Amino acid sequence: MQRRMLEKFNGTQAMPVRLFTSTSALASASAFVLVLAAACGSNEPPPSPDQPQPAVPNLAGQDVMVLPAQPSPGGIPAGFDAALSAVLETEYPSVRWVLPVEIDRAVARSPTLGIRPHALPVSVLRSEEADRIGDPLYGDLRRLGAIVDARYAVIVHRVGYVAPADSVGASGRIEAAVAIIDTIGGRILWRGLVAGERGGADDEVVLATAVRAIARMIAPAQ
Repeated sequence: MQRRMLEKFNGTQAMPVRLFTSTSALASASAFVLVLAAACGSNEPPPSPDQPQPAVPNLAGQDVMVLPAQPSPGGIPAGFDAALSAVLETEYPSVRWVLPVEIDRAVARSPTLGIRPHALPVSVLRSEEADRIGDPLYGDLRRLGAIVDARYAVIVHRVGYVAPADSVGASGRIEAAVAIIDTIGGRILWRGLVAGERGGADDEVVLATAVRAIARMIAPAQ
């Protein structure tokens, strides 16, 4: 009767609607709910430099620009870029490194590009799900790579001195989040977390061991 009333109201033949449920559909929905609940209740620890890191692509023989370390909570450790540059340049010569000082000079010669190498839009690199970058970061790196003749980019997108949260008075260390990007296409080739030895915030050894750890991670074995 309800169907006839609808037909009369619309003045047209009502189109039949088929409602169904199946065992397979209900099972799939139940499985999805269980997976979602498990994900929400996951007790997995957050990523740490102490965990095994993904394999790094071999950059031997490649042209690679090393961007300045990006702004981070607590500030970038003093001398970080210069220390990392020195280690890469002197100890890993199988790669043609385009270092922050050279990048700054190239950008200064091309101010119309509007690129800010010390303040890049790197938020996408902090998403574990992202496997490719888009604009504006992609456009910045693509143009930078073109003017310095380097296809690959290394970005330290977060770095700082980190003291243990559960140990009062314990020594901290410098931890860095690093990414390697193919500027042609914007694919994120690698992301990892690296840390140096523990010590005081002003200890030169803390900085030296951190930049050496980063260099060992991203550079080809000598």
